Amino acid sequence: TLSLHDALPIFSWMNPNEFERALAEGKEFLEKNEYDKAEACFEKAKQDKKTYSKACAYLGQIQKVKTDLDGAAKLYEDGLDSNQMHFRCLNGLYQTYFQQNRIEDAYRILKEIVVNFPENPERLAAAVYLAVKTDNFKDIEVYYSVFDLMTQKTPDSVKHLCSALSVAGHYHLRQKNTIQAMLSFERALTLSLGEERYVQYIIERLGALGLKKECTRLLEQFGIAKKAA
Repeated sequence: TLSLHDALPIFSWMNPNEFERALAEGKEFLEKNEYDKAEACFEKAKQDKKTYSKACAYLGQIQKVKTDLDGAAKLYEDGLDSNQMHFRCLNGLYQTYFQQNRIEDAYRILKEIVVNFPENPERLAAAVYLAVKTDNFKDIEVYYSVFDLMTQKTPDSVKHLCSALSVAGHYHLRQKNTIQAMLSFERALTLSLGEERYVQYIIERLGALGLKKECTRLLEQFGIAKKAA
């Protein structure tokens, strides 16, 4: 027998309050490109805490259509102030920052998305690319852990991660952190199945620092018949 407590969510869905109705109506107007009417509905939906972040996200979408990127960013930020893990606000803010060429800010938000909503190989590839572009090499290991747990892995995400791990290994070498560098190189070779370009890159980087023993050990570990530089 369904208790009253169990039935409350069903009743709520069947009888939405005025703010939920405003949100639904706004989405209908938005689909018809009736932006002024949609905006009025979403402004009403902002008055309730439960629909606030969703309303901000849709209002941000409208501001982007109007090419007001600053206004859009502010709305997404407001939505995240209310719910810091609201996906639509996070994704909207990331894309808006990227359009504004605020690459550091865009990367910061994208990292939040990838870590908390990991099952998207395209977003992971973008995060890996931006981590290298913004010199956040230490984050590559975070993305390796995310990738390792993913059920869906695309060739493109593998390629981006292998490249990033190789570059991160070089970064760690420059920081005189040989242990971490070798771990990054090992992971790059494991994921790439010993692909030639990664092998050559690693040989050159280790050889340039005179780490021939480390290079030979790594090549032998993967059964690669090459000589250390």
